[in-house]
Amino acid sequence: MAAKPAAAAAGGDATQAYQEGTKAFLSGDLAAARAAFERAIKLDPSHAASYKNLGTVYQKLGETAKAKKSYEKYLQIAPAAKDADLIRKRIAEL
Repeated sequence: MAAKPAAAAAGGDATQAYQEGTKAFLSGDLAAARAAFERAIKLDPSHAASYKNLGTVYQKLGETAKAKKSYEKYLQIAPAAKDADLIRKRIAEL
């Protein structure tokens, strides 16, 4: 029974890290955004939105190989996402 609360706590922590990353990104702090999205992914490796946003951070930092990898992982987790075509276009343009 202890595994369920731990998993729920990890998911909550990933969501919090994701929100911190989004806030940092919107304020222009790419280093903090990168760290927060990476933390969210470490806490919840299936947190698709964190991969997408991490890809955007990498792209803005000029780290195209890492951006591509993050975007591809996003599509692997969420292949039917509403923005999947946009992300595929971003990958093609990298």
